[in-house]
Amino acid sequence: MSRIDYLILETLKDGEKNGKEIINELNTEFGYFWQAKTGTVYPSLKRLKVKGLIKENEEKSDASTTYYELTDRGARKLKGFHKPHHGPFPFATKFRFKPPSMPFMKFNFWNKFIEPETMIEQLEKYRLHLINELKRIDEKINELKEDDQYKEVFHDIDIE
Repeated sequence: MSRIDYLILETLKDGEKNGKEIINELNTEFGYFWQAKTGTVYPSLKRLKVKGLIKENEEKSDASTTYYELTDRGARKLKGFHKPHHGPFPFATKFRFKPPSMPFMKFNFWNKFIEPETMIEQLEKYRLHLINELKRIDEKINELKEDDQYKEVFHDIDIE
């Protein structure tokens, strides 16, 4: 299964949604670094339907809008994915701690996927990254302060 397949199953966990609602929910969660598009979501919905992980809700669907819901098999697949032995979600890990996205991430969404120990480990790694970035920035400021061309500028704005 693809990463988008798992994300779609997760969005359907709380009840049926149509394709537009799925796209909107994904864009709410990931929109600052990735946009869910119809060309990605609808083929994934088709694959999930063929695999028997989701089905159309025929009572709610009409000619213009199809609503999808998890099947029992899809719910089991999603539950199996949430087990601790799976470790971190690679897609989440790839983007979640890539600056500057971290400050904007909605941790409540990822708590569904990641065990607390893994979350703590990743947050500690990110903290170390930020400390190193701050050191690099301090070094650059000090370097510029020592440059005669910039001394006057820094003096005028009183950076210490």
